Amino acid sequence: MPESSKRVAVTGMGIVSPLGNDIQTFWNALCAGKDGLGQITSCDLSGFPIQQGGQVSGISLPPELLAKIRVDDRCQLMVVSAVKQAINQAGLPVNVAQASCLCKNPEETRIAGKMPALHSKTAVVFSTNFAAAGTLDGDLGLATPWTKGDLGFETATDLVADIWNLSGPRTTLSLSCSSGAAAIGYGADLIRSGRADYVIAGGYDAISRFAWAGLSLLRTMTEDKLRPFDKNRAGTLFSEGAGIVVLESFESAKLRNSQMLAELCGFGFNNNAYHMTAPPQDGKGIADTMEMALKEAGILPEMVDHVNTHGTGTQLNDLTETAAIKQVLGKHAYDVPITSIKSMIGHLMGAAGSVEAIASVLTILNGRIPPTINMTEPDPECDLPIPTAGPLDKQVKVVISNSSGIGGNNVSLVFRKV
Repeated sequence: MPESSKRVAVTGMGIVSPLGNDIQTFWNALCAGKDGLGQITSCDLSGFPIQQGGQVSGISLPPELLAKIRVDDRCQLMVVSAVKQAINQAGLPVNVAQASCLCKNPEETRIAGKMPALHSKTAVVFSTNFAAAGTLDGDLGLATPWTKGDLGFETATDLVADIWNLSGPRTTLSLSCSSGAAAIGYGADLIRSGRADYVIAGGYDAISRFAWAGLSLLRTMTEDKLRPFDKNRAGTLFSEGAGIVVLESFESAKLRNSQMLAELCGFGFNNNAYHMTAPPQDGKGIADTMEMALKEAGILPEMVDHVNTHGTGTQLNDLTETAAIKQVLGKHAYDVPITSIKSMIGHLMGAAGSVEAIASVLTILNGRIPPTINMTEPDPECDLPIPTAGPLDKQVKVVISNSSGIGGNNVSLVFRKV
């Protein structure tokens, strides 16, 4: 089989979010329509006009992992927790208790037959908007020495590769709010090209005073609830978290007898080349990535069962994404339920696309579409079917997960039931 024709499976998932720090807790909360947003207390946001969003708490890690993490970088805590979950579910042939964090000489341990080697072609592809910017928190005046913090965008990627002794390709993307989905799509490309056998991919970001200063300048945050597709929507709310998946080829998963959670069969990626923050009103950019992803997947528009939308709750985004879905799916769009889980978890910045991709896979696995909450008056221009009263039980075989970001970046991922 040519390398380019390899089918890519999702075999592991891990999550840290405002709705829970494991997959099952997160999924149960989504289906229950739980609102995970509120006052931010994890860092000092005094002086900012809006101080509500979604924060993470209660992460626990074993001592051998905690010993590897920089204590003032909450990103590292979130990423390592999510990666550990994903690796464990995928059953990758490595045990962190035997890996480099405890072994003075991992090579000798392998030779002695005490530790199965994780293949050298295991890639790590992460995405983030702010990386470890939280380590700069404190006095943000002009006198602040930048060297006191750590703005290295590769820090978490290198940390994970070091902890699990991975020597494959490492990449860190920063494509604004489309970053998490782009990391997963790029990871699939590495599998198909033969440059990696396994890929640990996804996004992360943490709320910090430093990051909040930049987010506030966008003037997209609301003082109200986050209300995607509602006529009275007034903006988005930002959150923190991490969403990580393990990708590998079907052949690899079958050889390892690993559970294939879903197939990642399509990836579309482009740029609007229109405006730094605003999308074109006809939705062409995101429509093009949806069409690109469906074409790569070999899936016709009428085969789509669900769209997990970017759904930020801003006036323009929700209108343009609705227009894009109609453009791509045609009349079938009115038979395809859509949802925005941001209504419950907020906008997870660099992790948004990967967390929403995980929700898409869970929708396929469970035959249930989570609701969009906080909708009190539907926008007549956003007239696609949206479950709001509770989850919608529906057999879902094909899901499109959309992400868009500042700078005009758009990503669409297509997942299919295995």
